[in-house]
Amino acid sequence: MQDLLSPWEKVNPAMDNGELKIDNEGHSQLSTIHSQLKPGWVVKRLGEIAHFINGRAYSLTEWETQGTPVIRLQNLTGRGEKYYYSNLRLPEKQYCVAGDLLFMWSATFGPVIWQGDKAIYHYHIWKIECKPIEANKMYLFYILDDLTERLKRSSSSGGTMLHVTKEKMESTEIILPGVDEQIEIATILSNMDTEITTLETKLTKAKQIKQGMMQNLLTGRIRLV
Repeated sequence: MQDLLSPWEKVNPAMDNGELKIDNEGHSQLSTIHSQLKPGWVVKRLGEIAHFINGRAYSLTEWETQGTPVIRLQNLTGRGEKYYYSNLRLPEKQYCVAGDLLFMWSATFGPVIWQGDKAIYHYHIWKIECKPIEANKMYLFYILDDLTERLKRSSSSGGTMLHVTKEKMESTEIILPGVDEQIEIATILSNMDTEITTLETKLTKAKQIKQGMMQNLLTGRIRLV
């Protein structure tokens, strides 16, 4: 796995005045990736393997108190649970359903798998539809997640005010195995995420137990002698 990823790791996406860029070293490295790829792996632009669909901007007069929920950035990050609603009839591509891949591209940044009911995704969010013969959705999620983390590390703002245009994202090149291998890789990473979530839950519970024990021991409610 490391041998497969090492050429791409030398390509360093970065942010320049809020714009996605690849430095000169990255461009020269990209030119050599083709000769270093393992059999079955290819270099593709993101726009070649998936459709990036813009969300819709809303004016204040279009918000409703009921109807179809409209997903905003704060609804995806956990910073806000309140939803606005819309009764507009929109093209089907402007809606998302559970399991769809979304991407936050302004200020808040990164991929999310939508877990809710049918909703409308707001401006500053893309819906990403993979071309089935080119890419697996979960594999692309992990590619975008990795890209996000590297962009955050390279950002002078520490990842707090990132902004990526659709054109820049679509032109970004990645290395890509066949779909079957993508599925295998995504399954491994998904299983690891599940294990991490389980361990984090256990850690939270252990901290709660410790806090309760501290209260009992330090106040004399429980005596050791």
